[in-house]
Amino acid sequence: MVGESTETENAAIVGAPGKASHTGKGVPGKERPFPTGHVTILAAGTRQYVTMIRSGQTVTIEADDGNTGDVYIGNREMTATNGFPIFAGGSVDISLEHSDEPGEYVKIYADAATTDDVLYWAKV
Repeated sequence: MVGESTETENAAIVGAPGKASHTGKGVPGKERPFPTGHVTILAAGTRQYVTMIRSGQTVTIEADDGNTGDVYIGNREMTATNGFPIFAGGSVDISLEHSDEPGEYVKIYADAATTDDVLYWAKV
């Protein structure tokens, strides 16, 4: 649904049908899927939830090439004036180091100055 973050366990990075995998930590050589999704900014100036990462995960967030302005990401206090900017076609990797705290996670939000801009994300 438009405006909601979508998550797919067995999809290619930009949400196309298929299966993407990562053979990093875990059982050596065992293929495992990784979640991907996207979010469309419904109302410029209104923060929206994108995704969350847990301890030891990395997420790549990419702004769609067709966006007409920068998209900003950050925590739940972020806005289009204080978030981290991602220009159209640009991307950023965010990692949360392993922690001794069980269940540690970070939620990522986005906002934009332009309605209908899109972000794609993939976690490993």
